[in-house]
Amino acid sequence: DFKGVITAVAQLSNHIAVCEGPSERTASAQLQVFDLHIQESAPEGLTKRLYSLTQLGFLDDPLLVYVVSLQVVKNYVLLGDIHHSIHWVNWREKDASLQVRMGLKLK
Repeated sequence: DFKGVITAVAQLSNHIAVCEGPSERTASAQLQVFDLHIQESAPEGLTKRLYSLTQLGFLDDPLLVYVVSLQVVKNYVLLGDIHHSIHWVNWREKDASLQVRMGLKLK
């Protein structure tokens, strides 16, 4: 369940990276990584697809206020924040974790 506005989406290896803006439950933005599951069934000759998302990891950093840009290079995510400039985040597949590598405040 998303409580805030979705501000950016990108493919991260075989997953989906989603940035959610602040909401009533969080004062900061969140970066979340999901796995997309597609289930197909064919009742009575009709093809029906059911889609579901499973959360693999998330980053809730108080410096992320409102992400406006999300770029992926291999297993790295570059986040552009409207207030605190950019954040370089590493996605580790083996333990499904997101780690901030560097945050820059540009003036």
